[in-house]
Amino acid sequence: MIKTIIFDFGGVIVDVSKQGAIDNFTTIGLPNAATCFDEFKQTGIFNEVEEGSIDATEFCKKLGVMCQKEISFEQARYGWMGFVGGLQVEKLDFLLELRKKYKLLLLSNTNPFVMSWARSENLSERRLPLDHYFDKLYMSYDCGYTKPGEAIFQYMVRDANIKVEETLFIDDGAHNIATAKRLGFQTFQPKNATDWREELIALLS
Repeated sequence: MIKTIIFDFGGVIVDVSKQGAIDNFTTIGLPNAATCFDEFKQTGIFNEVEEGSIDATEFCKKLGVMCQKEISFEQARYGWMGFVGGLQVEKLDFLLELRKKYKLLLLSNTNPFVMSWARSENLSERRLPLDHYFDKLYMSYDCGYTKPGEAIFQYMVRDANIKVEETLFIDDGAHNIATAKRLGFQTFQPKNATDWREELIALLS
């Protein structure tokens, strides 16, 4: 019996646009931006800030070196926000319905720039931050680990005191799903930018 549902953020709650990130970072002056990004796990300084080994200030400094000019927090956030391709508020409303019956957690490879938006009232027209929809958020840069590594899953299981066999993990990334299955979670892999609500209702019933 499912008691806890874990959601990924990018690709599940919000639509992900790799091209949008490439375009935005190119706009602020990053050369060869197309080589820096992946839909699921980043490389170089983009991975470092997501795993928490550097903070937002250090990221801006290193990005500035790559762009050969000073980069502000706002400029870096503009770059990262290119990943956000859209958000269906109906999904957020659905999360509130699910919370009446299930414990809801978020497990995301993300960074302080995207979360400065997502954890504010600017997330959607509902004017409610992401925290309002979940019992707890587990963000890679806070945990010090990224998916698809097992460590971030193990950290969450211990901290949230959940049983993997009673937990459904939802993520659009095949490697993340593979790790979750190996650890004993039940899984669901919707495609990015799709409305997965009916499929999830069928799964839970």
